[in-house]
Amino acid sequence: MNRFMLVQLKSKFFNIQRFAPGAVDVLDVGVANRSAFEMKQVLPQCRYHGVDREAVFDAQERGLMQRFTLMDLEQDPLASAERGAYDLIVINHVLEHVNNGLQVVQHAVACLRPGGTLYLEVPNALSLARASSRFSYHFHDDPTHKRLYSREELCNAVFDAGGKVLECGAAGTPLKTLASLPRALLALLRGQPLGHLFVHGRGAITYLVARRPGQA
Repeated sequence: MNRFMLVQLKSKFFNIQRFAPGAVDVLDVGVANRSAFEMKQVLPQCRYHGVDREAVFDAQERGLMQRFTLMDLEQDPLASAERGAYDLIVINHVLEHVNNGLQVVQHAVACLRPGGTLYLEVPNALSLARASSRFSYHFHDDPTHKRLYSREELCNAVFDAGGKVLECGAAGTPLKTLASLPRALLALLRGQPLGHLFVHGRGAITYLVARRPGQA
Protein backbone atom coordinates (compact mmCIF):
# COMPACT_ATOMS: atom_id res chain seq x y z
CA MET A 1 0.00 0.00 0.00
CA ASN A 2 1.49 3.34 -1.02
CA ARG A 3 1.59 6.53 1.05
CA PHE A 4 -1.60 8.00 -0.43
CA MET A 5 -3.62 4.86 0.32
CA LEU A 6 -2.20 4.54 3.84
CA VAL A 7 -3.27 8.10 4.67
CA GLN A 8 -6.71 7.72 3.10
CA LEU A 9 -7.58 4.27 4.45
CA LYS A 10 -5.93 4.07 7.88
CA SER A 11 -7.24 6.51 10.45
CA LYS A 12 -3.92 6.43 12.30
CA PHE A 13 -2.03 7.80 9.32
CA PHE A 14 -4.89 10.07 8.27
CA ASN A 15 -4.58 11.88 11.60
CA ILE A 16 -0.79 11.75 11.80
CA GLN A 17 -0.74 13.55 8.46
CA ARG A 18 -3.15 16.15 9.85
CA PHE A 19 -1.47 16.80 13.19
CA ALA A 20 2.18 15.70 12.98
CA PRO A 21 3.36 15.70 9.34
CA GLY A 22 6.83 16.92 10.28
CA ALA A 23 7.49 14.51 13.15
CA VAL A 24 11.08 13.26 13.28
CA ASP A 25 11.50 11.26 16.49
CA VAL A 26 8.65 8.76 16.64
CA LEU A 27 7.84 6.26 19.40
CA ASP A 28 5.51 3.49 18.24
CA VAL A 29 4.09 1.60 21.21
CA GLY A 30 3.03 -1.84 20.01
CA VAL A 31 4.93 -3.00 16.92
CA ALA A 32 3.53 -5.36 14.30
CA ASN A 33 5.24 -6.53 11.14
CA ARG A 34 5.27 -3.64 8.64
CA SER A 35 4.68 -1.03 11.37
CA ALA A 36 8.04 0.64 10.73
CA PHE A 37 7.70 0.23 6.96
CA GLU A 38 4.33 1.97 6.87
CA MET A 39 5.41 4.73 9.26
CA LYS A 40 8.44 5.46 7.09
CA GLN A 41 6.20 5.69 4.02
CA VAL A 42 4.05 8.35 5.69
CA LEU A 43 6.91 10.06 7.55
CA PRO A 44 10.01 9.32 5.46
CA GLN A 45 12.09 11.70 7.57
CA CYS A 46 11.33 9.97 10.86
CA ARG A 47 13.63 8.18 13.27
CA TYR A 48 11.58 5.18 14.37
CA HIS A 49 11.72 3.74 17.89
CA GLY A 50 9.51 0.72 18.49
CA VAL A 51 8.38 -0.68 21.85
CA ASP A 52 6.67 -4.01 22.45
CA ARG A 53 6.70 -6.96 24.82
CA GLU A 54 8.04 -9.20 22.05
CA ALA A 55 9.64 -8.87 18.63
CA VAL A 56 7.14 -10.14 16.05
CA PHE A 57 8.73 -8.58 12.97
CA ASP A 58 11.28 -9.84 10.47
CA ALA A 59 14.88 -8.77 9.96
CA GLN A 60 14.00 -6.45 7.08
CA GLU A 61 11.52 -4.59 9.28
CA ARG A 62 14.05 -4.38 12.11
CA GLY A 63 16.47 -2.75 9.69
CA LEU A 64 14.07 0.18 9.28
CA MET A 65 14.06 0.90 13.02
CA GLN A 66 16.58 3.16 14.66
CA ARG A 67 15.75 1.49 17.98
CA PHE A 68 13.60 -1.30 19.37
CA THR A 69 13.00 -1.83 23.09
CA LEU A 70 11.43 -4.88 24.70
CA MET A 71 8.95 -3.60 27.27
CA ASP A 72 5.95 -5.15 29.02
CA LEU A 73 3.65 -2.18 29.62
CA GLU A 74 2.01 -3.85 32.60
CA GLN A 75 5.41 -3.95 34.28
CA ASP A 76 6.73 -0.68 32.86
CA PRO A 77 4.01 1.68 31.53
CA LEU A 78 6.63 3.79 29.69
CA ALA A 79 7.98 4.93 33.06
CA SER A 80 11.53 4.15 31.92
CA ALA A 81 11.15 5.79 28.49
CA GLU A 82 13.10 8.98 27.86
CA ARG A 83 11.28 12.15 28.91
CA GLY A 84 10.75 14.98 26.46
CA ALA A 85 12.29 12.99 23.61
CA TYR A 86 9.58 12.47 20.96
CA ASP A 87 7.73 14.53 18.38
CA LEU A 88 5.08 11.82 17.98
CA ILE A 89 4.00 8.88 20.09
CA VAL A 90 1.56 6.34 18.63
CA ILE A 91 -0.38 3.88 20.81
CA ASN A 92 -2.59 2.10 18.30
CA HIS A 93 -4.83 -0.71 19.60
CA VAL A 94 -2.57 -1.44 22.55
CA LEU A 95 -4.30 -0.12 25.68
CA GLU A 96 -7.14 -2.64 25.49
CA HIS A 97 -4.53 -5.36 26.11
CA VAL A 98 -3.38 -3.93 29.46
CA ASN A 99 -5.05 -3.02 32.74
CA ASN A 100 -2.94 0.09 33.39
CA GLY A 101 -3.57 1.95 30.15
CA LEU A 102 -4.22 5.28 31.84
CA GLN A 103 -0.74 5.17 33.36
CA VAL A 104 0.66 4.46 29.90
CA VAL A 105 -1.10 7.55 28.54
CA GLN A 106 0.23 9.75 31.33
CA HIS A 107 3.81 8.58 30.84
CA ALA A 108 3.44 8.99 27.08
CA VAL A 109 2.54 12.67 27.49
CA ALA A 110 5.65 13.13 29.64
CA CYS A 111 7.79 11.56 26.90
CA LEU A 112 6.67 14.13 24.31
CA ARG A 113 8.71 17.19 23.47
CA PRO A 114 6.91 20.52 23.94
CA GLY A 115 4.57 20.72 20.96
CA GLY A 116 4.74 16.94 20.47
CA THR A 117 1.69 14.85 19.51
CA LEU A 118 0.15 11.72 21.03
CA TYR A 119 -2.12 9.57 18.87
CA LEU A 120 -4.03 6.57 20.18
CA GLU A 121 -6.89 4.28 19.20
CA VAL A 122 -8.88 1.84 21.34
CA PRO A 123 -12.13 -0.08 20.97
CA ASN A 124 -15.02 1.42 22.92
CA ALA A 125 -18.27 0.15 24.42
CA LEU A 126 -19.92 -0.05 20.98
CA SER A 127 -17.65 -3.03 20.29
CA LEU A 128 -19.94 -4.86 22.76
CA ALA A 129 -23.19 -3.71 21.13
CA ARG A 130 -23.68 -6.79 18.96
CA ALA A 131 -23.06 -10.44 19.74
CA SER A 132 -20.04 -11.97 18.06
CA SER A 133 -20.82 -13.44 14.67
CA ARG A 134 -19.40 -13.75 11.20
CA PHE A 135 -20.99 -10.39 10.39
CA SER A 136 -20.23 -8.50 13.58
CA TYR A 137 -16.93 -7.82 15.36
CA HIS A 138 -17.06 -8.10 19.15
CA PHE A 139 -14.54 -6.89 21.76
CA HIS A 140 -13.99 -10.44 23.03
CA ASP A 141 -13.26 -11.83 19.58
CA ASP A 142 -9.67 -11.14 20.62
CA PRO A 143 -9.09 -13.18 23.80
CA THR A 144 -6.14 -10.95 24.77
CA HIS A 145 -8.40 -7.91 25.24
CA LYS A 146 -8.60 -6.99 28.94
CA ARG A 147 -10.56 -3.77 29.38
CA LEU A 148 -12.26 -0.79 27.78
CA TYR A 149 -11.32 2.85 28.30
CA SER A 150 -13.91 5.60 27.96
CA ARG A 151 -13.25 8.88 26.21
CA GLU A 152 -13.53 10.69 29.52
CA GLU A 153 -10.93 8.45 31.17
CA LEU A 154 -8.47 8.89 28.32
CA CYS A 155 -8.94 12.65 28.17
CA ASN A 156 -8.53 13.02 31.92
CA ALA A 157 -5.33 10.97 31.83
CA VAL A 158 -3.96 13.45 29.29
CA PHE A 159 -5.09 16.41 31.42
CA ASP A 160 -3.54 14.92 34.57
CA ALA A 161 -0.20 14.67 32.75
CA GLY A 162 -0.37 18.31 31.67
CA GLY A 163 -1.38 17.63 28.07
CA LYS A 164 -4.15 19.09 25.90
CA VAL A 165 -6.64 17.07 23.87
CA LEU A 166 -6.97 18.31 20.30
CA GLU A 167 -9.60 15.81 19.14
CA CYS A 168 -11.35 12.75 20.54
CA GLY A 169 -14.07 10.86 18.72
CA ALA A 170 -14.95 7.90 16.49
CA ALA A 171 -12.02 6.76 14.36
CA GLY A 172 -12.28 6.42 10.60
CA THR A 173 -11.51 8.13 7.31
CA PRO A 174 -13.86 9.34 4.55
CA LEU A 175 -12.83 6.52 2.22
CA LYS A 176 -12.35 3.64 4.67
CA THR A 177 -15.91 2.30 4.76
CA LEU A 178 -16.34 2.63 1.00
CA ALA A 179 -13.06 0.83 0.38
CA SER A 180 -14.14 -1.98 2.72
CA LEU A 181 -17.05 -2.99 0.47
CA PRO A 182 -15.00 -4.99 -2.10
CA ARG A 183 -13.11 -6.75 0.71
CA ALA A 184 -16.41 -7.57 2.42
CA LEU A 185 -17.84 -9.02 -0.79
CA LEU A 186 -14.75 -11.18 -1.23
CA ALA A 187 -14.94 -12.36 2.38
CA LEU A 188 -18.64 -13.15 1.93
CA LEU A 189 -17.94 -15.27 -1.15
CA ARG A 190 -15.16 -17.10 0.68
CA GLY A 191 -17.22 -17.71 3.80
CA GLN A 192 -14.84 -15.66 5.93
CA PRO A 193 -15.66 -13.33 8.85
CA LEU A 194 -16.23 -9.76 7.74
CA GLY A 195 -17.49 -7.88 10.80
CA HIS A 196 -14.04 -6.44 11.51
CA LEU A 197 -14.12 -4.66 8.15
CA PHE A 198 -16.87 -2.32 9.34
CA VAL A 199 -15.89 -1.81 12.98
CA HIS A 200 -14.81 1.77 12.24
CA GLY A 201 -18.05 2.49 10.42
CA ARG A 202 -20.00 1.43 13.51
CA GLY A 203 -18.15 3.99 15.63
CA ALA A 204 -16.73 1.20 17.79
CA ILE A 205 -13.18 2.60 17.74
CA THR A 206 -12.21 5.74 19.66
CA TYR A 207 -9.30 7.90 18.60
CA LEU A 208 -7.60 10.64 20.57
CA VAL A 209 -5.09 13.27 19.50
CA ALA A 210 -3.30 15.16 22.25
CA ARG A 211 -0.41 17.57 22.45
CA ARG A 212 2.10 18.58 25.08
CA PRO A 213 1.92 22.37 25.43
CA GLY A 214 4.85 24.48 24.32
CA GLN A 215 6.80 25.25 21.18
CA ALA A 216 8.32 22.42 19.18
